This record gives sequence, structure tokens and C-alpha cells, in this order.
Amino acid sequence: MDITDDAIMRILDITGCHPHDTQQLACFVWSRDYLQQIPVTSAVVDQAFQRVLEVENDRFATLWEGLPRSQRQVLKALASTGDKGIYSEEYRIQHGLGAPTTVQGALAALRKKDLVESTEEGYAIADRLLSAWLLRYRTGPEPEVRISTSPPEAMPSEPRIHAVGGKLW
Repeated sequence: MDITDDAIMRILDITGCHPHDTQQLACFVWSRDYLQQIPVTSAVVDQAFQRVLEVENDRFATLWEGLPRSQRQVLKALASTGDKGIYSEEYRIQHGLGAPTTVQGALAALRKKDLVESTEEGYAIADRLLSAWLLRYRTGPEPEVRISTSPPEAMPSEPRIHAVGGKLW
């Protein structure tokens, strides 16, 4: 296998030197090189990394669906901008995080699940692959779900969920 120093550094940069993630990405790089018999460059590593995210999509989607909205919002904020004053009003408004107590509760729950860790700068997503997955697949705003107790005019008494203006009511 012919691999450049830049490609090795790219693997370590992407994975943050996390042993499991490094091994997984290196395996995808190796299989790509082995099958195509091409020298491994940073571009090859990036292609393999995209494949890793595709393979991990189901696992991360399942994890994501099991989290409450407040925890999702905190993860998305950390993935997109890091912890740059996560409790500040400006940061919370920018990322739709709610009150400081909501953020504090979400961070505590995420730390307990080992999804977020404390750093010298504040907080960070513990899994670099999860962070990259969030940036790739979950960058838009979370839809708000509201259940209306007022039925539509045609249906007299059943509570219903209605789509109005892109939101569920």
C-alpha cells in the first residue's frame, strides 16, 4: 500500500486519533486501495470517510431518533460551532436551545450517555464520526411538532396532527 504522509495525517485529523474510528477509516481506505490499486492520498481518505458516514448512517440515525429535541439541538450546535459560550443568550438563540437550565439538563444527559465530553474550552461531541454525521445529515432546523386538540371542521371530535405552512399542528 502506497500512502502519503498527508493521507495519514488526514486519517488522524478526521478521527481525532480515536482508536476505533482510526481503525475503521483505515480499513475503508485499505479496501479502496486494495480493490483499485491506487496510491492513497488525502482525496482517497476523504472518499473513504464519506463511505464510513454512509455505513454508520443507520446507527447514528437510530441514536438520533432516541434523543429528545433539547439534546438534539445541543448536539447540532456543538457540531456546527463548538462550545463558544453555549450558555450565552446569543448562542442559545442562534441554535434554538432554550433556557440555560434546558441546556444544562441536555448537556448532563448527553454526558451521561457519553455523547458529549468536557474539554478545556467547555464541551465537545465525544465521537468525531457522530459530529461529522450531524454536519452532513442533520444541519437543518428541527421540525416543531404540535398536536392540535381542535379538530378540523370536517372531523368533529378527534385530535389530529395537521401540516400547516411546513409545520405539524
